[in-house]
Amino acid sequence: LYSVIAGGYAAMFMVGPAGVAVVDVPPSVGQHLLTAIASVTPKPITHLVYTHHHGDHIGAAGLLPAGITIVAHEEAARRLAAADRCLDCAPIPNPRPRPTVTFVDRHTVDLGGGQRLELAYHGPNHAPGNVFV
Repeated sequence: LYSVIAGGYAAMFMVGPAGVAVVDVPPSVGQHLLTAIASVTPKPITHLVYTHHHGDHIGAAGLLPAGITIVAHEEAARRLAAADRCLDCAPIPNPRPRPTVTFVDRHTVDLGGGQRLELAYHGPNHAPGNVFV
C-alpha cells in the first residue's frame, strides 16, 4: 500500500497480483500518482475507489485508463450523476468518470494474493456517501 501526497491532498494505491487499485485522484496528485505507480510496478490500474464525490478528491480521475472498475457508495454515484444535470453548477474542467460498481454498506476490492481493500459506509460523515477504506 502506497501513498502519494501533493498540495495538501493524498491518494493511495495498492498493488496485487491482479493489478493496481487506486483510492481517490485529487487534481494536485493526479500526474504524480501515475508516476509513482509506474515506479513501483508495471501492472495495470484495474480499480479506482471514490471515497466520495467531491472534485477536490477525485477531480483527476479522468487521467486513469478507460475501462477500469470504478467503485463508490451509491449516494456518491447519485450525487455525481446529479452534478451533470445541475444547470447552476460551475462546469467541471476534468470530468469525473461515473462509478461502474456501487454498494450500500460494504464492498471488497480483491486484487488477489490476500491484497484487498475493505470499503465501509458508516453513515453521513465528511460528505453523503463518504466511505472508509
